[in-house]
Amino acid sequence: KKMTVNAFMPSCGTTLNIGCGAFQYFLQSSGIIINCDIDKKNAETFVQCRGENLPFHDDTFDSIIAFDVIEHLADEKIFLKEVARVLKRRGKLYLTTPCSEDDFLLIEIPKKITWRDAENDWGHKRRGYTVREFTDLIEGIFSPVHLERFAATFARVGYQLYYLRRWYKFWRKFSPVKLFLRCFNLLDFYFCRGRGH
Repeated sequence: KKMTVNAFMPSCGTTLNIGCGAFQYFLQSSGIIINCDIDKKNAETFVQCRGENLPFHDDTFDSIIAFDVIEHLADEKIFLKEVARVLKRRGKLYLTTPCSEDDFLLIEIPKKITWRDAENDWGHKRRGYTVREFTDLIEGIFSPVHLERFAATFARVGYQLYYLRRWYKFWRKFSPVKLFLRCFNLLDFYFCRGRGH
């Protein structure tokens, strides 16, 4: 199994990056990438729009990316149908979203805010989905090719430090933060396969 989304991503073709935000900097492709978001972003080839109403023709894109977008939407079915409309017949959707199942060791550290408060700040409409809820959601619209859970016991510690203790306020200034979080993800990848958020 590959561990990063980029390992699955196509290296060519036309890709729509919905809710681009900071994720635009992680994408690697020799093809064309069109970024879109509800808010204006400083991104190359950018279109300001809502995910539920994409201003593109049918069957336009070879692939579509929606990293941590669907949990922000009031009606995710409309979003998925709109994505399916602009995606080519044999195109692929790459989607990440929080998983609401806790089937691994929970390590809690003293924190400044709760997950609920953090998610309210992020504009989440829901906590996430169980695997069953997610597969039910996409049924009849998409057929899953690969479904994977990640960020389990070890990453939970890193995410709590980063988000709930708000270490991101000073970590953003230092590049080692990416390495720090990646170490937690690597531990989960090798010791907690098939679990996590």
